[in-house]
Amino acid sequence: MMKIDVNSLKQFDLNFPGIWINGEDRDQAFQIRHVFGLIQSLFVEAVASYALFQPITAQNVRDFINRDESPYERCLNGLYAKAFVFALALIQR
Repeated sequence: MMKIDVNSLKQFDLNFPGIWINGEDRDQAFQIRHVFGLIQSLFVEAVASYALFQPITAQNVRDFINRDESPYERCLNGLYAKAFVFALALIQR
């Protein structure tokens, strides 16, 4: 299974100017902060799944077809692709 160099992914970290959202309506501020947290979590999922995804190209298609892996290992690349797409789709919502 492929490993991720976590330090190389730190360039995608989202930085916010503070941890609190001030407003007259505390409930609305909490909801907005919660939504930002969800978006940040989904963004991290998208980055991690994209980092693990190995695209199939004309140059590596034979290697991809002839690889010696279990059925579980074979499905991982598709799962990474789906996780990436789903994370981005949920962010859009």
